[in-house]
Amino acid sequence: MNQEQGQNFLHSLTRVKDDLPVSPAILREIFYKTEHSSSFSLDSISRTVASDQSLTTKVLSRANSAYYGFEARISSVSRAVALLGLSDLRRIILSISVGALSRKVRHQDLDLQVYWEHQSFTALMAREAAIMLGRRDAEDLMTCGLLHDLGKIITALYAPRVWAEIDAQARQEQRAHYLVETQYWGIDHALIGAMVLQLWHLPESLTEPVNWHHRPEFAPSEFRDKARILCLANNMEHSIRADSLHDIDQDLHQVLGLNPGDTRNTAMDIIAGNTMQELKEMFAA
Repeated sequence: MNQEQGQNFLHSLTRVKDDLPVSPAILREIFYKTEHSSSFSLDSISRTVASDQSLTTKVLSRANSAYYGFEARISSVSRAVALLGLSDLRRIILSISVGALSRKVRHQDLDLQVYWEHQSFTALMAREAAIMLGRRDAEDLMTCGLLHDLGKIITALYAPRVWAEIDAQARQEQRAHYLVETQYWGIDHALIGAMVLQLWHLPESLTEPVNWHHRPEFAPSEFRDKARILCLANNMEHSIRADSLHDIDQDLHQVLGLNPGDTRNTAMDIIAGNTMQELKEMFAA
């Protein structure tokens, strides 16, 4: 019965579109234009953002946040787009959508403070790991980090009873949520989040790493290392929270070609700095 319930839940995810503060059509257009920026001017991208007044207000609010720290106040979309760059613009627009959904979740169903701390660390760690490896998709990986647990928000919001049972069992048995989820109804939050991102017409470069961040070995070959980096960053945050950073995944480090000492030092720098807190505040706003 629970397996059928899981499949029915996946089929019902189209309703998420109705709860977004940003039109899926505008979301799709912005991502298309920013991914094909050689074919579209910044003015064209700015006009798309400015076509939605609510989106314009929120983009300007985030552009003026402490995370970016621009000296002069930004008062126009075109100026925001020029200063932020396309990767940050995409992240801001996604933060508006995910943040709006997260605020509808009851605190007793999901601790949003812990949730956004985890997303923010994972995002920054994934970006830094990509930079260590000399990859050109570090900004993409940061975005994946901010989105990787979207499925938890979706489950807590649209199936709160199911989430409460899964969360209680995971805590009682001290098991990872994705394992309990799969046992409970045959799907996990990684798949749920990836499916929602697909419904938002986001590219596979985001949806596939999110989908496989707990099982990177099963990711399509072109996205496997991105999924591994995301998995590593995710695991490191959990290790820090459990005060066991020394006990990090040696296999993932080896297959990626990363030095555990380097990633451990980077993780501690992220924790000690202000960037994670500022990023969390911007996305949770």
